[in-house]
Amino acid sequence: MTTFSMKLNCDDIKQQNLYPILFLNEIPSDDHFKSGNLSRIVKSDKSIFIWCQSLCVDIPVGTEFDIIFPHHDIEMNDNINAVLKYVSINPAYEVSYLPNGYSGICLIDFPDGLPAFVAKIKTRKRKV
Repeated sequence: MTTFSMKLNCDDIKQQNLYPILFLNEIPSDDHFKSGNLSRIVKSDKSIFIWCQSLCVDIPVGTEFDIIFPHHDIEMNDNINAVLKYVSINPAYEVSYLPNGYSGICLIDFPDGLPAFVAKIKTRKRKV
């Protein structure tokens, strides 16, 4: 586990080449899959759908990450192989990138297996 003790400032992040940063927020509830394209996306046992947010830059599908952590606890980070496979900002359609500052439901693939902290991430209830 890597220890972080920094404030996330976009200018500093870009100057130090610390991007892209992808925050893992919450697991989508089953209700999120009842509308739109999400129900047709096939995922493996090494993949998760999760609400993510980008920081400082647009993050294209296919981007690889070697450090990943949940948004609520940067100290719970893990050195791991992860790939952004799918992004949905709106349940009706998918997009080819996660725009800077936006949240969306993303499919993240972990080729070496899911990190242990995934089990600790909360599920987001859909607002009716």
